Amino acid sequence: MQITGIISKLEAGYAYALTEKGNVFIPNSAAKSKNGEQFSSLLDRFFQNETVQLTIVKQPNGGKNGCVWMAKSVKKLEKSSAAGSSRPLSDEVHGPMNATVTVTSPTYAFATTEMGTVFIPGDAFDADFVRNVERDIRIGDQLTVRIKEQMERSGCKWVAMEAVKSMVFKEEEIREIAESNKEYVMGYGYILDLSPMEALVLDEKKNISVHCSLLTYTGGNRGNRLARTLQDITKPNDVVMYKASYTPNVGYDAVDWKLIVETENMRVPRDVKQADSFTQTTTDTLAVMFKRFMIENPAEMDRILPVIDHFPDQALPDHYIVARDNQRRQEKAAAEEERLRRKFKRQN
Repeated sequence: MQITGIISKLEAGYAYALTEKGNVFIPNSAAKSKNGEQFSSLLDRFFQNETVQLTIVKQPNGGKNGCVWMAKSVKKLEKSSAAGSSRPLSDEVHGPMNATVTVTSPTYAFATTEMGTVFIPGDAFDADFVRNVERDIRIGDQLTVRIKEQMERSGCKWVAMEAVKSMVFKEEEIREIAESNKEYVMGYGYILDLSPMEALVLDEKKNISVHCSLLTYTGGNRGNRLARTLQDITKPNDVVMYKASYTPNVGYDAVDWKLIVETENMRVPRDVKQADSFTQTTTDTLAVMFKRFMIENPAEMDRILPVIDHFPDQALPDHYIVARDNQRRQEKAAAEEERLRRKFKRQN
């Protein structure tokens, strides 16, 4: 039986695809070149969330590997044949954009966006926060997604590449310090990224990012008379108030901003549940976004390594954690070597 599916889990030796028949197990032996040669790794041929063409058979004894069906062959789908159209599928990624969950299952979800219905495989979520989609995400939840085109199936032509559960704050739990007029927007947020001359502030209540320049900072030096850059007076996750103007196709730029030193006066809800399906705190969401920023900007490693101990593991890509742990082991080994050297010196 021939069928199409979307790769929902991909490893070197096997994969799983989501199809109209349910999950299909794909062994490495199912992937072969046009010459009949087997690929050494599925990772060399396919990618996560890719739509593929499958020839499947039922597995004996009710199936194994959690699937009734297994693929005898798997190959890339000819894009020109998608949805009966001669137009190839676009690789353009759209978003981030808001999405409302309409259907959930343990391994995937569907949501509606301004561009239509979106299929969200479980791997589009960060595994640290969403392990079982049906359990951790509920119908009606608001998500922030980045999507791309897929072969249209059951009226759905979009698939999510990334999905993050949006924060929802209760009005009575937040002290309102933001108000809008025709010219400016006022609010507060958390520093997501920081350079010597600029801070990127995330306002989760308004769902906007604000560029805050050193030239418009009015918060003083916080007692550091030698401060010359923003990094001398603030750090990621610090809370700031801002007054910003909006420029189309550019975004929000602060015309005045400063740090909020006593954040407890704001009564910002840190550990209060916002809904039954709440799974991410404000800090968790920032950690996810920071981790993705670091993955997309590997050149930032040199700048982060000196202060890497200040970041929680969930905010760091795996290779950063490896680098940090290697550095710690080297420091521990050097300290132990120095201790033994001194001990040996005392004994002699």
